[in-house]
Amino acid sequence: MTRRILLRNKMKAIKDGYFSDSKDVKDDPKAVQSEIELLDREIAMARGIIANSFLDKPVKMTLATAATATSATNSAISTPTSLDPNNSSELAFLTALFDEMIVDGFTVHVSAIQTAGNAFPTFTWGFSYDPMDNTSHGSVLSLIPAAHHVGPIRSSTVTSVTAGTVYACNQPVTHTGFYTMSVKIPEDPTLVSTAAANGIFTGSWTSILNSVAIYGYIKPYIPSNGSGSITFLEEWIELHMRFRMRS
Repeated sequence: MTRRILLRNKMKAIKDGYFSDSKDVKDDPKAVQSEIELLDREIAMARGIIANSFLDKPVKMTLATAATATSATNSAISTPTSLDPNNSSELAFLTALFDEMIVDGFTVHVSAIQTAGNAFPTFTWGFSYDPMDNTSHGSVLSLIPAAHHVGPIRSSTVTSVTAGTVYACNQPVTHTGFYTMSVKIPEDPTLVSTAAANGIFTGSWTSILNSVAIYGYIKPYIPSNGSGSITFLEEWIELHMRFRMRS
């Protein structure tokens, strides 16, 4: 493209008379115009190759979503989070380019904090991935048998989460401050008939316009910890996806 711009500038200079006395064949207007036309054809061909490749092969992208939860006083957090591409604001921009999508896998980063009136200085919690069932865990023990889970995790409670307050805790964390789980979505298409799991497309391509394209659930369980305890949960999810054109 830079070469084309230089040739256009040179053509203008020739027309303006700057090369009127030159004997170099490269300064001949017809020669310059011919080179510009050749470059135009090469650019058009390259664009065609890129376009065909773009349409024929699925394009890999990562979309990000997030979820937070705050418990009522002295209540557990156990509500599952659906792995739904529609929760990403970026998906709307891709609907003009592609027809179908699939989630190949994901990485989730999870953090939990408990504060105020804790009965114990620590709490034990965890989370798991379930490709089909969105039934909440009733305890940390119930998530441990899951094929993909993180836990049990022992964390210290904090005295306050007020802005500017230093946490009075010694909470074990990773180098990022979050506990991370990466999972490859099952490749076999899942036929689901139960109402609780309706809309799951594990292992299957689906329309990019599908508003219920769920690829499983992140299922946390964080127990209550005394009459005044409040729990805060953060989940940051990376959806590793492919997109393709079918028309």
